[in-house]
Amino acid sequence: MLIAHCEDDRLIPLSEARRLHSRTPGPRTLMLLPRCGHVQTWEAGGRARMLGALLAFTSGAP
Repeated sequence: MLIAHCEDDRLIPLSEARRLHSRTPGPRTLMLLPRCGHVQTWEAGGRARMLGALLAFTSGAP
């Protein structure tokens, strides 16, 4: 599971993303994006980071 979360999100606290990550079994990645709120993930540099993380995450898949 890939969880991308903006550190300055005022709608969903960072603690919720960390809790979800810690309770998810199996392969997982928590990507924290600085200086963005709830809807700016893609625009705050998240696009390139998420696509890169997704490629890395799935590269070991059968």
